Amino acid sequence: MKKHLPMLLLAACSIFAVSCGMNQRAKEMEEAAKSLDSVSKGLDSLSKSLQASSDSLQKSLDSSMKEMNKELDKANKELDKAAQ
Repeated sequence: MKKHLPMLLLAACSIFAVSCGMNQRAKEMEEAAKSLDSVSKGLDSLSKSLQASSDSLQKSLDSSMKEMNKELDKANKELDKAAQ
């Protein structure tokens, strides 16, 4: 038994070291997952904000185009009157 004690202690220490390393790695992976979740939420928020800005810009552009078309129609009518 005494002959095997150093080898058993060495094996136990090795198993403990591997276990500690695995626990540390698990903690690191959990932190990375939390970080990725945070980044994902940030990107989702940014995407929603960009979509809202895009919608607002599109409405503004549509409104401006309608106004410009009205002005062009008015100018064309005035040109037609002047040509007659």
